Amino acid sequence: MDSLACLRLQWRLMGCDAAQVSTGYMLHYLYSRILGLRLLLERDIPMPFFALDQILAAYRDEFPHTYRDINRLERGIAEKSRKAAFREHYGFLDSQLRAIKAARHYLLSC
Repeated sequence: MDSLACLRLQWRLMGCDAAQVSTGYMLHYLYSRILGLRLLLERDIPMPFFALDQILAAYRDEFPHTYRDINRLERGIAEKSRKAAFREHYGFLDSQLRAIKAARHYLLSC
């Protein structure tokens, strides 16, 4: 589960002032890794982590209740500051990380 450990570190980095990345890169990175890991762990669907459009399409199919939250990603990324976008998307991404942790715990207990 090195991917999860690395993701948790990157999650913290993207939310701090030291991160020198664009808003679009930050959201692309966090969404592709978080949603990609959840698809892999919970649905056994491997996806290339850099193919965000493919991940979003598969995620919408597998987790249709997240459709509204996923659509928010596709609107207005460029005009928001990185920190404002991080705060806006934090709740959804955090809920997905919690689901990944629960899936990981379940897999390790089997």
